[in-house]
Amino acid sequence: MRDFLEKGLFGTEATFYTDISLIFMICLPFLVIFAIQLAIKRHFVLHKVVQLILLLTTMVMLGLFYYEIYLTHGLEKLLGENGFSNFLLYFFILHIIVIIVTMILWKSTLLFALGDSRRRALPGLYSRTHKASGWRLMGLIALTSITFFILYWNLYV
Repeated sequence: MRDFLEKGLFGTEATFYTDISLIFMICLPFLVIFAIQLAIKRHFVLHKVVQLILLLTTMVMLGLFYYEIYLTHGLEKLLGENGFSNFLLYFFILHIIVIIVTMILWKSTLLFALGDSRRRALPGLYSRTHKASGWRLMGLIALTSITFFILYWNLYV
């Protein structure tokens, strides 16, 4: 069992948990589209619950990924043999910036939506703003998934 957890699912240098994170991050944009479809079909409570679960799960999966990078000496690969691997290091920094912006926007959109729904302004008065934030967020989530995959590929394949 321990050997399975250390080898991962895809036969790469990544661990099992990193591969699970990869699978989740690839599926994430489709899961968010599903959550958006719930709102379009006016299942607002379910939309809220799914978004909250996706946000929390994403935070856990990203945490696992970065912890695994630390444990599997991925930082050494990021820095390269002579101190810097320019592309990979700069790409990692870009990835971190994208994730930070995505998480801030996702949390703020969720918190504003919760407040607006308590005040009965959502759905309703703020629906247009919430919808625009949701689509911006969808683009950032897709970008996060893409950068996650590229980083995984460069570190473990």
